Formats: sequence, C-alpha cells, structure tokens
Amino acid sequence: MIAVAGGSALAGFLAGVLLTGGVQKAAVATAPTPAERVMETRSAADGDTGVDAGMEVAAPTDKKDAPALPPAPQGIDPEVWAAMGEILEELGSFREQIVRDELRRNQRQVEQMALRLGLNEHQKEWLLELMNKNSLQPYGELLDRIDQALADPEATRLEMAKRLMEVKAQRETEGKGDPVDLVAGDGSAMG
Repeated sequence: MIAVAGGSALAGFLAGVLLTGGVQKAAVATAPTPAERVMETRSAADGDTGVDAGMEVAAPTDKKDAPALPPAPQGIDPEVWAAMGEILEELGSFREQIVRDELRRNQRQVEQMALRLGLNEHQKEWLLELMNKNSLQPYGELLDRIDQALADPEATRLEMAKRLMEVKAQRETEGKGDPVDLVAGDGSAMG
C-alpha cells in the first residue's frame, strides 16, 4: 500500500503525472515536504507508520521476511514497478473521491440555500444540476486523463515506470542521492 500524509501528496503527484506527462515535472510541481511520503517502503525505513495515534498497528516485518516484489519488465526496477501498480490502483478511487466530494458539497449548499430562499423541489434540482456541472468543470482535463489511463492500465503502468526509471538513471548519473526519493523527497534534488 502507499502511505500518504494527508492524502494531498498522492493527489498532487497523480495530477502532476497525468497533466504534465512526466514524473520528473510532477515531482517538482508537487514539491511535498520531507515529512510527506508517497512510498510505504520509504516511510517504513524512516520510522513513519503512516497511522494516527491510537490505531492498531501490525508488528513491522523484517526485510528478509518481506514478500518478494512481483516480477518487473526488463529494465524496470521491481520497486518502481510495484509502486506504479499501486498508484494505478489508487486512480479509480481518486477520481471517485473528486466527484463524490464535489457532489456532496453542492448538495449541502443547495439545501442551505433552499431553506434561506424557500426554493421548491424543481428549483433545487435545477440549481443542483447547474452547480454540479460548474464545480466539476475545472477537473475535466484531469478526469479525462484518468479515464484514459485506466482504459489500458498495464500500458499506462509501463509508461510511467519507464519515465521514472529515466529520472532515476539521471539522478544516479548526477550523484543526486537516493532515487527512492524521486516522488517522496522535498523536490530540491530535482533541479
């Protein structure tokens, strides 16, 4: 699973990847703080459990006992391949969350306005439809890109993994540190 601080880091990363068409640009655009982690493997190494106080937490798994990563295509780091798979799994729920949150907020606003203005059911339906259309419009391009990505998830996964491997190779060549921080670091090493 992918651990995300507050959920905004993953959302920003996904939006950046899909809208800019590149993992490197996405990492720069979102620029999460060092405390934020997108990959659970990195979080575990730093001692960040990704859970709130009071939640029941399973005992940490020793690296040697951890299950083997799924096989990756030639030239793709297994950890990168696994991470891209997890990101794709989040895409569907990410899209649903955007739509659900907007519709719920609009519904609450319409109910409040109906009480203040004495709107009838027909007027409420008309207003809600208008608000839903307008509030989702700014997300139009992002939602379309998500739909395109999920239309062929394996091809999307391979493309994203290849891009991330290119950035990883560049970082290693330039000696800019641990490539695992590509999507979890503070963005300062991305130039």
